[in-house]
Amino acid sequence: MTLTELDAKYAAQTAAVNENNDRLFTRSLIKEAANLKDKVTVDAVLSLGMLRPRNLAEYVAVLPTFEYSLSEMAKLLIAARLGMAGMDVDSIKNCMDGLGEVVIQLQNADAANKAIK
Repeated sequence: MTLTELDAKYAAQTAAVNENNDRLFTRSLIKEAANLKDKVTVDAVLSLGMLRPRNLAEYVAVLPTFEYSLSEMAKLLIAARLGMAGMDVDSIKNCMDGLGEVVIQLQNADAANKAIK
């Protein structure tokens, strides 16, 4: 493969990743984060407000933290659905949906980056 072909492949994959990630950069989960109890999860959710294409690599690097937070939210959602007091099921579900989308897009970006290298 020539350098020009590699550049074209990289540009196409980067454009696809950026197109998929554009909607993630504008989503706000502040209200949902207010209902969470786990400090790491709250930090992870609030940090998504600072996610931009230029710092995507930093977020990919801490992908395990987002995956952990998603797992903790799943446990919290189960507890809320079983009747744990003071928990808003809809807020937890919305937060999980938003964080789940971000985790998937970060995994896709990581996979695209690895495919290029």
